[in-house]
Amino acid sequence: MVLITRIYAYVFVGSIVTLTTSLPQLVASLEQNAKLPSKFAYGFLGAFNLIPKITAEVSIIRAAGKMRNQPMHFWSPTLYFKAILASLNWSENLAEAMTSHGFVEDQPRTHYQVIKIPVKDFYLFGSLLLILQILLFMIHLP
Repeated sequence: MVLITRIYAYVFVGSIVTLTTSLPQLVASLEQNAKLPSKFAYGFLGAFNLIPKITAEVSIIRAAGKMRNQPMHFWSPTLYFKAILASLNWSENLAEAMTSHGFVEDQPRTHYQVIKIPVKDFYLFGSLLLILQILLFMIHLP
């Protein structure tokens, strides 16, 4: 249950962050400015690019289950197990593709588009975070 709530929290927080920024720009910015490992950044982009393939695979798994008179709902462990087995093959293909395109882990990378975050954005973020903390503290006072 904790894992499911974390996934939903990450999805909703991510959707809020990406309202003004495209996903590739966000991941590139996190890699360049927040020192997110490039292995994680490219894996994240690969996972998001696989979303249409994942939904198609889940539809195929559900259809196969219906043919065997075994309906699979979104909470069905069998559905997730079969989807995970399919994704293991995709992860291997993604790793091979990254290697064939010259990706080397822990090596300096060049960037097509350098993304700089202005200093005022850091101050804005810090002040909003401080205001939020003060409001939360005031709410919990007796």
